[in-house]
Amino acid sequence: MDKLKVKETDCEGVSVDISKGGIGMITQYPLKEGDILFFKDEIKVNNLIAASGIVKWVKGLEYDRYRVGVMFRMVRLHTGDTL
Repeated sequence: MDKLKVKETDCEGVSVDISKGGIGMITQYPLKEGDILFFKDEIKVNNLIAASGIVKWVKGLEYDRYRVGVMFRMVRLHTGDTL
């Protein structure tokens, strides 16, 4: 049985595009394809809310920056209810 290796890292990224299926980001942290991200603040797109995503691709940029494509996971409908 394979053991799951978990590494918790706190890093920031800047969103460059977003859709109901995922988000494109620029970050200085070298993420890898398959990494799972948990968003500090949930991401709202139209009536959907995403709490996490999985890195689908990474492209290296200049100055130790990375362009990352993230597919949303654990998406739920936003009902408009407030607490």
